[in-house]
Amino acid sequence: MDTDQQQQQQQQATASHTTHSIDLEAFAQQFSQVPVVVAYVFSFVSLHLVAALPQRLWRHVGCQITQLVMDTHDTAEWRFWCGLSFADAFEWGRRLTRLNSIVVKCPRSLRIPSETAGLFYYDNYDTVLSSVKKEIVTALVEGHIDGLRAAAATAAGRQAPTTLESIEIIKGESTITIDEAEGRGIRAATEPSAHRLPPPLDPPPTLTSLTSITKYGYFHGPGRRRHWQLPSLERVQVEGRVCNDEVLGELVATSRRLKELHVECTPDTMAGSLRCIPVPTAGQPGPLSQLEDIGTLCVSAERPRGGAEGLESLQRVLVDRGCSSIKKLGVELDCSIDSCIFATLSASRPSGVPSV
Repeated sequence: MDTDQQQQQQQQATASHTTHSIDLEAFAQQFSQVPVVVAYVFSFVSLHLVAALPQRLWRHVGCQITQLVMDTHDTAEWRFWCGLSFADAFEWGRRLTRLNSIVVKCPRSLRIPSETAGLFYYDNYDTVLSSVKKEIVTALVEGHIDGLRAAAATAAGRQAPTTLESIEIIKGESTITIDEAEGRGIRAATEPSAHRLPPPLDPPPTLTSLTSITKYGYFHGPGRRRHWQLPSLERVQVEGRVCNDEVLGELVATSRRLKELHVECTPDTMAGSLRCIPVPTAGQPGPLSQLEDIGTLCVSAERPRGGAEGLESLQRVLVDRGCSSIKKLGVELDCSIDSCIFATLSASRPSGVPSV
């Protein structure tokens, strides 16, 4: 191979690994008199960078954002989100009139240096920041709805269309490190006295386009006790075992298209969750008529109503609400289970469920 060919290959290899960056601040200053250009570019960056723009540009950028990603692995970004009040987040939501999805990416834990040199302690992210995370997402969603209502108010008689289709709160494997002072500030922000929410919207938000919610942990998700109406909700996924039927019940209570429940819980918890859904009137299709997957049932004769009794209760709840189309069901059996439970499983399955 001659020298020219070698140089050409080296140049091509270098070009393939070259990265390019844009000075967003300089870009915004250059095109500040052309809001539409700034809006299209900044609609793809994190919201904390949008917040650094002149306020007169926020409305132009906000209406172009369709996917909002809250990546709290990034120090600057999670400081921005943790520093927002409910009212501030609500106002940002009002600008996001085309919002299609919200994705919250969370670290596994916080690593906080101790006042004793060389020592560290860890705080579970859920415990320390779950209130902030839930309330900020709640404020964004309700602000989004309020913004749509305001836009629709200019057209008499028109109902505000909704655009939000999914909310996803996921937990990664990484740990982030913060200093002791910042740790104290975060814990102070999560005290109950710091989280007195304003009254729910009146009338309650009806998210007609929301079809999917993913969250982790047994904690309540966004929108708790805010009376959100989710008639189109089809899929709910909860990472980790659900021990409280209110966690799931509040999410599915208003759904009329529920298809998939990717959850892990006891039969009694599942029954209690689905019992929040009303029984249909005679001759009407049940709200669970499309349900195909109810996740994994943790069956144990040692838990209260965790064996045959819980399964029979679940069967009644499903049948009363029109369920006859389940195609998938996981069962986790306790090692001490009585073998007679298999007969109960087979007998309690709705029509269409293969026998165990």
